[in-house]
Amino acid sequence: MFDDGLGFSSRLFTHYVNKKKDMHANDFTLLSVIFEGQGTHMIGDMSFHESGGSLGVTFQGQKHDILTDEVGMSVMNVYIETDHFRLPNFSPQENQVLQQLLPLNVNHHFWGNRLLRIQFRDFAKVSKVLLMMNDEFLEKRVGWKTCARNLMDTFLQLCCREIIEQGGLDVQDQQQHNAVAEEVRYYLEDHYMDIMSTADLALKYRINKQYLCKCFKEYTGQTIIEYLTQVRINHAMFAIAHTNQSISTVATETGFQDLSFFNKKFKFLVGCTPRAYRQQKNR
Repeated sequence: MFDDGLGFSSRLFTHYVNKKKDMHANDFTLLSVIFEGQGTHMIGDMSFHESGGSLGVTFQGQKHDILTDEVGMSVMNVYIETDHFRLPNFSPQENQVLQQLLPLNVNHHFWGNRLLRIQFRDFAKVSKVLLMMNDEFLEKRVGWKTCARNLMDTFLQLCCREIIEQGGLDVQDQQQHNAVAEEVRYYLEDHYMDIMSTADLALKYRINKQYLCKCFKEYTGQTIIEYLTQVRINHAMFAIAHTNQSISTVATETGFQDLSFFNKKFKFLVGCTPRAYRQQKNR
């Protein structure tokens, strides 16, 4: 599936029919783009309605399936090899959204029954880009890898634009009681570089500190500090791969006050040192 060194591939199913549930997990991130038809996207024990013009993101390791009726649907799967796919470098605002949509650190996303999705308002433009990209994979004409990569970047930029213009990612989880935890999570994603404590957040949202920590842990599976650390590491990975900033500068600008602590956390979460990660991405 990923033999061409691009770190991603695609496949169009013009008449996808699946009436029998078969929950399965993948070792890659899956973007399911529904062109036409309707279905039910299942994540864990939760189910979400899908229709034409939508994108659903299934993270590496999440168990999922998409069920249809006998009419079926037209769907394109975009497969992303998380460890080898290099995120494009857009504007700062777009980059921040992109790193939430496709975290470089595979551990940084909501574990559990959640679906990140986009409902495109101008799907004609999105579908045109995706179909052109899919044709490049099928035809493999001269320069096809460059064309496919450019079209993939365009698709991701259209996704970022849609998310920004709609006011943020649509996180589907069917748990209404987690409104405060989601608000705090969103704040952490947007203010990761700031110095903050759980006490600061409790004061900001006028909620008991212990109750906030409990709700957040139930919602994300992580403590507030663990989640914030992973957000910071994710942004550090992007900066290390896309800039020539020193490691110490990257650490400081992503919210770490101690370089030794940053190096330790980076190696623990990513599996290598920041310097080794830069060498790997610059090959």
